[in-house]
Amino acid sequence: MNWVDTCRQWLLNSGGAPKSADPLLAFGGPSPGQTGDFVSLEQEALALAPHQQERIIALLSEEVDGDQAAMFSRRFRSLVDKLGTRSEPLARVLRVGLIRRTTEILAGPAPIAMRVRAAVDFYYSHTAVLVHSQEGVVLPTPAHLVAGAKWTRVAVGLWHARVAGLSLHGPVQINLLRLTQGQIRTIDARQRGSLAEIVQESGAAAGVSGGFFLYSEPEITPPSQRTDPVGLLVSERVLHNPPVFRRASLLQHGDGTWDVDVVGMQHARIGWVGGQITVEALNDPEHSGPTVFNRAWGRTAPGWGMALVGCSIVGVGENLPIPLAGCVISLPRGCHPPCGPVDIALPGRALVSAIAGGPMLVSAKHPVLELEQEDFAAEAPPITFSQDETFDQNLLPRMGAGVTREGALIFAAVDGRDFENAPGLTLRGLAEVLRALGCVEALNLDGGSSKRMVVNGRQVDCSSTEIVASPRAARVRPVHTAILLFPLAH
Repeated sequence: MNWVDTCRQWLLNSGGAPKSADPLLAFGGPSPGQTGDFVSLEQEALALAPHQQERIIALLSEEVDGDQAAMFSRRFRSLVDKLGTRSEPLARVLRVGLIRRTTEILAGPAPIAMRVRAAVDFYYSHTAVLVHSQEGVVLPTPAHLVAGAKWTRVAVGLWHARVAGLSLHGPVQINLLRLTQGQIRTIDARQRGSLAEIVQESGAAAGVSGGFFLYSEPEITPPSQRTDPVGLLVSERVLHNPPVFRRASLLQHGDGTWDVDVVGMQHARIGWVGGQITVEALNDPEHSGPTVFNRAWGRTAPGWGMALVGCSIVGVGENLPIPLAGCVISLPRGCHPPCGPVDIALPGRALVSAIAGGPMLVSAKHPVLELEQEDFAAEAPPITFSQDETFDQNLLPRMGAGVTREGALIFAAVDGRDFENAPGLTLRGLAEVLRALGCVEALNLDGGSSKRMVVNGRQVDCSSTEIVASPRAARVRPVHTAILLFPLAH
């Protein structure tokens, strides 16, 4: 009998439901090897745990920077300790599962950093559900809680609300913004201080964190660098980063309206001195015209092409390596554009501001929660989405944005990684919250430790890189892209 079956049988003998042990199958399925009784298995796992912390730091430091490796190690230890305070049979089984799966991942093939991170978040989520479950008590969903939000006016056309309470999925804390008149500005926030400082210096009434960026991916090579934005970024009518991944994006148009739509490189016009092409297809090696290949396709593009990072050509040749957050565009034989800046014109209405996120959460026009259809696949960043092994079971801090039928813009900042007050939500849970707020189109933005909301110069949400401990006392990661809100009058 392998260790998963041993845990399942012991849990069943202790009065647990047979399906309670299903989380043990994640991150590897049934585990090979014979084991004895559960108590011996538990003792063996607990003996491993103190050494796991050191191994996590040592092995993960080969893939990510030392600070990240230490952070993932702290999360692992915090969860082991938290589970150790619980006496329920399921808590004991989850603790064994966490330690054993982490051991297997550390012993497996590289890369392993994101698998360790995801496994800890996964077991954290199931532990949070266990801690806050109340058998026989009927509780509202998070969507029901936000439907009764009490809004406070921040400025003409801008309202803020904070929702907190016990829900079917545990306690929730969600901060909301609703903008009905005004504009947004999407920015590269690096080297500009905290989000509160950026909001104050810009004269904005509020601000939230933005889209994904390179952070934990292995092999970030020049000219790309850690914290580079991933996907579309338009700021004050200037295209800073093209939509090399076809993903849900928040858009502010030249006529003052905003919406949420899926944007990619198809039909984009790319020009350089002496030449121009129009992109016709995405990740399709059979297409004969100019085709974009990104990391959702793989590491190497077929045929003759040019490599783009940002709005610059960084290479031209045969079977080029695909840049991590860039792309390779196939070209006719004999076409040899010079390396350097290019002009990229996207189809459709002129954009004043735009930022990519994904996946789409609410839509009448596009599939929702379909990661692969938005290029979250293979090695496309962020790999926490592209290589997810949890199937949207993780409770995490989330940031979402959507547009209502009346044209209002909604932001929802969901607190997470706080066992006592706010474990977080799944993507599906965030979608239900935005739908309950009246959104007819909505997308996910970067969440986790990056999630942030500032109103009137003050951070109103709780953000942390840690788990279990009080988020307000824990480490906070800087934001790297941001969305600033400017009501018409404030």
